[in-house]
Amino acid sequence: MHFGQRSSISMEFIRASSSWKPTISFVPEPRLSSSDIGMTNGPGGGRLHSGRPVANRTFPLPAHMRISILACSLSAAAVACTSSERSTAGSTTAGGTVVVAVGSDAGDLLPPFINDATGRLASDLIFDRLAEISQDLTTLPGDRGFTPRLAKSWTWAPDSLSIAFSIDPRARWHDGKPVRASDVRFTHQLAANPKAGSSIAVLMGNIDSVQVRDSLTAVVWYKHRTPEQFCEFVYQLPIIPEHVYASVAADQARTSEAARRPVGSGRFRLARWDAGSRLELIADTANYRGRAKLDRVILSVARDAATAVTQVLGGRPDF
Repeated sequence: MHFGQRSSISMEFIRASSSWKPTISFVPEPRLSSSDIGMTNGPGGGRLHSGRPVANRTFPLPAHMRISILACSLSAAAVACTSSERSTAGSTTAGGTVVVAVGSDAGDLLPPFINDATGRLASDLIFDRLAEISQDLTTLPGDRGFTPRLAKSWTWAPDSLSIAFSIDPRARWHDGKPVRASDVRFTHQLAANPKAGSSIAVLMGNIDSVQVRDSLTAVVWYKHRTPEQFCEFVYQLPIIPEHVYASVAADQARTSEAARRPVGSGRFRLARWDAGSRLELIADTANYRGRAKLDRVILSVARDAATAVTQVLGGRPDF
């Protein structure tokens, strides 16, 4: 995809998410797990933990997921596209820069603490989840619609109360250290720690614990079996490196210097953060999933919609 013409889209699109209320219908099916990527079927059968069958019901996406999905849409565009002005139109060669006009600076970049769309947009390029929502945004039932990311596969327990995630042995953090199952456990522990003040702690109520079976296998245990249990853990918790953040006290994790210099496993790494002005991300050339097609993504702060539109029409940002 190339930007043949300048777009007048700005982050006002994301701000409008508060009034956008997509819904997902959940219809009982005979199993929870997908079979097309080698998963072991769970016996969930589309039932809530009460044991009563679920009729055709509608599950509205909560506000935090609406913001995340909108940000993810722009993230996907940033990874997949090349700016027409900064590269040759029609070329399939990797390279170029995309500039995105955003309405405000990121408040945080460390996943457990993100509350804003700009932070989510940047964080989703820096950090990877165990699995990612597919382009059709299907999240229910079970793991349907998710594709492997840090986890190359996963296996449901017979009672669907635990899922064993097999970490891709190729996965590396931006500092070169391997991603391990202990990173998954640490991420959950930090997010669930009341002292940390994580914005997603309230969403972790159904997660009982995370255990490390071996260096490349993390087992997530649930209190109840629900249609959304896979999404509850996988989508809410992009994984962060234990060796970088474990030395920081939980009550200081959000404000620490390490939080301002995030180390992730995604296709982009943080290059520069000028508070209140811009965020610059550069491609991780040695990424385990392959190099991104872009060289850089720049998030340029425009404090109001009029400024954002003026910048776009003036040819400064691409979005």
